[in-house]
Amino acid sequence: MQNYLLTNFFLFLLLMFLTTVLSIVLTRILYTFAVKNNISDDPNSASKRKFQTTPVPLIGGTGACLTAITMMSVIWLLVKYNILNYELYANNLRPFKLIFVIIAVAIMLGVGYLDDRIQLKPKWQFLSIITGISLVVFGGDVLIRDITMFGNFDYWISVFITFTWLGFATASTKFLDGHDGLVTTVGILNFLTIASIAITTKINQPIIFIFSMIWVFALSVFLFYNFPNANSYLGEGASEVIGFMIGVLAILSGAKLATALSILGWFVADIFLVWAIRIYEGRNPITSADRNHWHYRLLAFGLNKIQVLIITWVILIISSFVGLYGDTTQKTMLIISQVLILLIIYYFTPKNKQN
Repeated sequence: MQNYLLTNFFLFLLLMFLTTVLSIVLTRILYTFAVKNNISDDPNSASKRKFQTTPVPLIGGTGACLTAITMMSVIWLLVKYNILNYELYANNLRPFKLIFVIIAVAIMLGVGYLDDRIQLKPKWQFLSIITGISLVVFGGDVLIRDITMFGNFDYWISVFITFTWLGFATASTKFLDGHDGLVTTVGILNFLTIASIAITTKINQPIIFIFSMIWVFALSVFLFYNFPNANSYLGEGASEVIGFMIGVLAILSGAKLATALSILGWFVADIFLVWAIRIYEGRNPITSADRNHWHYRLLAFGLNKIQVLIITWVILIISSFVGLYGDTTQKTMLIISQVLILLIIYYFTPKNKQN
């Protein structure tokens, strides 16, 4: 059977060109809409999480997310109805229903938009994330069914592990969104890694490769708006959706859990350590915003935004390399090393106080 999606390089370039153009258009439309309707992150607001001196428009990342799910839907339909000569579920890719992934993304983007506009209570964001995960697990049949060292799981154990993984994948990018370009960069590098996994001879899942590259190109457009000093911010919905889709595509690509954790482990560990600090300080709830995260501390230490981004790139590139080519022991050592580096950062850097 001809691998049409990959051997026809012209088709791939065309798809990525259309993704780029659509992302440019939608990002610009939403940027203009946010400016006209004053949907912005105000440095004088109560949270004051970011470091800009003037209001910066929000929901810019929604354009990239809408582009990605639109192009994913187009590819899905073209393949499903045999307009493109390729089998939808190649090389043991278990059937999953993309429509539930799209609905989940739409819910998170919608609630995120409302939060950016009228400041919803945190419970509504939490509810939208739980609803989205429930949709892809129970409706879309996206599940982690086995781990090499443990074998196959019972259904409800698979459900629990998948909920945990997708929950922390979503939270990791949501809580990272306090620094220009950070979540966008993390998303691009993570989707590139997932694409690299999907394209290997062993995995050979070209539709997941195409999906991942669609996210890479869509987010790359927004990075021009989001690079320090940012002209636009992702917004709550997009910051959640990026992590959510990393989690979903990591499962569908056949990536082993150790591989996925080697990519996102740094950020998941940051969440746990920050929660531990908040518990020690007696903060309630532990999910309340502050500047304990590692990127805030590096800024307080004297680094600038671009230097923090460069450190992030180095960490992610090394992590991706180990995740792709290392064995389980090396991936485990990587995760332990990430935690140790975070502990060193927390110990030697000051907490970045609110302004």
